[in-house]
Amino acid sequence: MSGDREGRICLSDLRADIDELRSQFLPSNLPADYDDVMPEYMELDNDDKSFVKQMKLLGVTDRMIRNAVLDYYKAYQQRSRWSRDGLLKPGEIKKYMARLQDEWEQHSAMQEMEYDFSQETEKTQAGIALYKQCQYESVIPIRPAFNANYVSRGSYHDLADNKEIGWHPDYMELLQETEQSESA
Repeated sequence: MSGDREGRICLSDLRADIDELRSQFLPSNLPADYDDVMPEYMELDNDDKSFVKQMKLLGVTDRMIRNAVLDYYKAYQQRSRWSRDGLLKPGEIKKYMARLQDEWEQHSAMQEMEYDFSQETEKTQAGIALYKQCQYESVIPIRPAFNANYVSRGSYHDLADNKEIGWHPDYMELLQETEQSESA
């Protein structure tokens, strides 16, 4: 490391990097490996994932769908990596997904009080409000010190892709109609 000044490592920078790494492996945290990952190309028009179809039921923009797809894949990759690296407690992902599903259920039940579901426009507005609550207000970390929101947001989309949750109040019926018309 001797020689030119550019080849040297500053001790304070090294300590900061070590502290950052150490904090990611504390029992209250996990590493966020996909925080800054961006794909080179994303195909949205032909994406047949159920969570994308659900978003289209609400009439959201392509930009929102792109963000959702990105969060979905980043969360999937992150959860898989934690599992491969043995960083998760037994059943931790299953419990986490159940917590997210419970959070969705609480918000979904509240929508029934706030919106008139006999009106289609109200159903769509309720779905948009529910989506916003889960994606922005109810971002739940998998562990207390973990603060990478893509895992929570993408995990909600994973639940929606498995049709365990939905944004539009009639998502199951509407998805079934969409799938029937696509297969015809």
